Amino acid sequence: MAEAVLANVKANRWSAQNVLLASDGTLMREPRGPAQRFAFQCSAAIVRGQEVILCGTCFIEHVNATV
Repeated sequence: MAEAVLANVKANRWSAQNVLLASDGTLMREPRGPAQRFAFQCSAAIVRGQEVILCGTCFIEHVNATV
C-alpha cells in the first residue's frame, strides 16, 4: 500500500520528502471488523497556486472553502 501512495504522490508532482506512513495500532485495540483509516497533517500547502500556512484540521476547512 505504501508503494501505491508514494506512486500517487509522485504522479501528482508532490514532494515525498516529508511523507510518513504509519499505523498506531488502533485497529488492534478495537476489534470491530476490517477498516482503513488515515490522517493527513501538514504545515503548509499550495492551493490554487498560493502558499497557505496550515495547522491541524485547517487544511480540510480551507480546501472545502475554496472548492
